[in-house]
Amino acid sequence: MQFLPQDGLYVYFRYDATGTVMVASNTTDKPASLPTARFSERMDGFSKARNVLTGESLSSVASLQLPAKTAVVLELLK
Repeated sequence: MQFLPQDGLYVYFRYDATGTVMVASNTTDKPASLPTARFSERMDGFSKARNVLTGESLSSVASLQLPAKTAVVLELLK
């Protein structure tokens, strides 16, 4: 499932019966804050995440901070 890019931020999800992964990309030259409420159709029930690339745990996915010109890959957790 993918969402229309907004302000240089592109988000899509890959999922199956056992898990959900969110990929968020910031294509701008500046860091950006990404409120995730508009993705509730796919994120409903998830409150935490694990960054697949770094192993970092996120205690909240209500808003994500994305550095300039980067992408994050998050395994969503309940």
